[in-house]
Amino acid sequence: MKKDFDIAIVGGGPAGSTAANLLSQAGLSVIILEKEQFPRPHVGESLLPFCYDIFQKLGVLEEMEKRFSRKPGAIFCDKNNDAATTYCFKHVVENPKHLSFHVRRDEFDLMLLETAETKGAVVCQNTRVLNTNLNEDIATLNCKSEKGSFDIRCKFVLDASGRDGLIARQNNWRTPSPDLDRIAFHSYWTFKTTPTDIKLGMIRIIYLDDEKKGWIWCIPVAEDKISIGLVVDQKSLGQERKKYKGSNWQQDFYMHEIFSSNYLKSELADAERDDKIWVNGDYSYSSKTKYGTNFSMIGDSGQFIDPIFSSGVFIAMKSAELVAEVLPNYLNSSDIKILDKVYSTISDGYETVGELINLYYNPNILDFSSVGNHNDINNERYDEFKSAYSLLHYLLAGDFFERGHIYKNFFKELKDGRKFERWQNLVNWESNESGVFHSKNENCL
Repeated sequence: MKKDFDIAIVGGGPAGSTAANLLSQAGLSVIILEKEQFPRPHVGESLLPFCYDIFQKLGVLEEMEKRFSRKPGAIFCDKNNDAATTYCFKHVVENPKHLSFHVRRDEFDLMLLETAETKGAVVCQNTRVLNTNLNEDIATLNCKSEKGSFDIRCKFVLDASGRDGLIARQNNWRTPSPDLDRIAFHSYWTFKTTPTDIKLGMIRIIYLDDEKKGWIWCIPVAEDKISIGLVVDQKSLGQERKKYKGSNWQQDFYMHEIFSSNYLKSELADAERDDKIWVNGDYSYSSKTKYGTNFSMIGDSGQFIDPIFSSGVFIAMKSAELVAEVLPNYLNSSDIKILDKVYSTISDGYETVGELINLYYNPNILDFSSVGNHNDINNERYDEFKSAYSLLHYLLAGDFFERGHIYKNFFKELKDGRKFERWQNLVNWESNESGVFHSKNENCL
């Protein structure tokens, strides 16, 4: 294997595979160094409509339409299922992009990695990067695989190592986000008789009690299979932990909490859990430095925030796309302003999602489950709440980067108690190219 490349990418998840695919298409020599052997289990199965264009660029859209279940929208409800609001992406996305996807991440990530390889990237699995030397014009990565140790030299390093955060940890740049200190538990369930909204592909988000500062997700990853996850505040978990005895306390806690939801208590009566309980911590953090003259971080390696809105995979792939678009030019010019600009855009995207997350955890400002306050899957009361629905639809679909700067004032005024009607002009915004976005009352499908 050759040892010199234009780009070395640490990590072969969605961010790394996306960057490798696009950079290889641009004619650069690329190597992916992935510590695990794919397929491997991973949480985060629900995707956003704004991923659609990226899938087209990567050449995987047709394959995804064949293999994965579709996602027409999201339902937010309270714990007792007394209030529920349905958000259908078709209300604001006119073309086929309104149907997003639910995926099994082991299959999805493997597909992206293999596609990057078909585009020309060299892929090394079971290969751990032990250290990076970024002090020279040519960066060096010290690697170890089953076959032994070796070095890779490159002009630029893309850190797509996810929560490992290789470069950030190596330089002590990572800082936690104490206000979003969460932990997640999840497993898979199989239905004998699939509920209606699960058949339609709707993701359901269920509020927990205020003191837990958390939520439950229900993601239909297949027609008869659902991923159910529980996210709670770490401090709250510390108090709850005292109620449970023995080595299976995590399973007991998970089962108790999901069955405390009236919706799940009813729907899971005809379902069986068919997987172990997976636990994921290290939920929210950021690196104080995310790029330099010969490296940059994409995806979760530089920052990760609460996944309440299924934003993780999209942000990872979008940040990879934005960086990959400018890297060929940057390598020719070494003008750091190119990276300054792209990371300003990425920062705006994270800030927009962060503001949306803060809204979710402040239901006194905006309760996502009671904006419509109904249980109709086809959202027939949409016209009564057109301003609120349309604006939230854009955000829930993934409109973080294109207009993130516009939303800043909206979030500020909303916190100050002003009304959605102030933003009617934003709701009625249409694309200059094809008028993709609009507001009207239609069924989710």
